[in-house]
Amino acid sequence: MTRQVAPAFTSHVEGAEGWNAPDLAPWLASALLAASTEAFGRPHQLFGEGGSIPFMGMLGQRFPGAQFVVTGVLGPNTNAHGPNEFLELDYATRPTGAISHMLDAHARTSSGEPPHKRPNLGRRITMSELQDYVVIVTGSSSGIGEQTARRLVALGASVVVNSASSVEAGQALADELGDNAIYVQADISDKAQGQALVDATVAHFGQIDCLVNNAGWTTVVNHKDLDALTDDIFDKTFQVNVYGTWWLTNAALPHIRKSANPNVVTITSIAGVRPVGSSIAYSMSKAALNQMTTLLAKSHGPVRFNAVAPGLVATPWTESWDALHAQVAATNPIGRSATPDDCAEAVLAFIRNSYATGQVLVVDGGTTLL
Repeated sequence: MTRQVAPAFTSHVEGAEGWNAPDLAPWLASALLAASTEAFGRPHQLFGEGGSIPFMGMLGQRFPGAQFVVTGVLGPNTNAHGPNEFLELDYATRPTGAISHMLDAHARTSSGEPPHKRPNLGRRITMSELQDYVVIVTGSSSGIGEQTARRLVALGASVVVNSASSVEAGQALADELGDNAIYVQADISDKAQGQALVDATVAHFGQIDCLVNNAGWTTVVNHKDLDALTDDIFDKTFQVNVYGTWWLTNAALPHIRKSANPNVVTITSIAGVRPVGSSIAYSMSKAALNQMTTLLAKSHGPVRFNAVAPGLVATPWTESWDALHAQVAATNPIGRSATPDDCAEAVLAFIRNSYATGQVLVVDGGTTLL
């Protein structure tokens, strides 16, 4: 059974020879929103942070066995996929039903020439790519951790959402992500709670294939003001960032070793490779994590240990740092701060690459080149 979600939109695309791709993107959004309203009695978000992928999953749950095909012309920034790109999201092996979601992006030149008759075959992403793959993402109620969890579930993985204190936000995210996600509250700076997080994951999913060490803590202390860097601040920074990450990694490793694709990916910072950062203690802690990554990679293969070291990231924690975001945008080669999805994409790259280990991938738009 095939259910054509947006036949009216498809006819608009075929007859819109003079339109540019960005003009057509809203038609796709409108058509899919109308379809979601019909199916579920309310609109569902489609764009931004992978919204279209959960939407298609919801359709699969609502109409088991149906195949959904959506074609349309997309703008260059829609769902982070550029023009002249073909994307097929195949849910055929997912338990939610057989779905194929095709976004057919026809190339147009700046002079307004008609689209190519056939798009280039770009990325093809199978939504069962990480099926039966279990990942703990610490500190995932917002920011980098949240986006990483979203991207993993969209690729079929099972994810444990975690936070030390943001219980409501963490549980809401796990509920939104569906049956492939659970929420477990745990403060990793407490060794016993970290072990409980591992135990809860194994109890629910039966395995751990990957650990994403994203949880961390800091507070802003001027590097020149050593008196302001109190023992309490120093201790808490290291207790969460270093001790907590170390304890949790050790607790999860016996389970990760059993995986066919064993991974530990730690989110560090360019503060670990450059004399910058919110405090001296923070920079020291991130440097320690980078070194931990390389040491474990050398001694504990075939588990792969890698780190993602972002520059300034636009997250809820940095949303008031307008001056610093402006400075980064004005000086680095890419011209903006990082997004959580930039970092999540780097995590996925390490999970997918079976031969990279002991690496610290700087994701900073070229800031460390200056």
